[in-house]
Amino acid sequence: MNFGKRIIGVPPHYTSQTCSSCGEVVRKSLSVRTHRCIDCGFVAKCDHNAALNILRIGMDMLQAQT
Repeated sequence: MNFGKRIIGVPPHYTSQTCSSCGEVVRKSLSVRTHRCIDCGFVAKCDHNAALNILRIGMDMLQAQT
């Protein structure tokens, strides 16, 4: 706990390649900066997509601890 907040380490592996909307893995090189899911049509910047995935993983890990 830090200042009343809980810090959870989330492994960042493949978070930019997994669609944060549907979970489909969309392979792309690091030079591609836009995530475009061919399965559900979700489009976002790769960093934003990865951040959504990291948040979801962290929330799932927090839920599992309680």
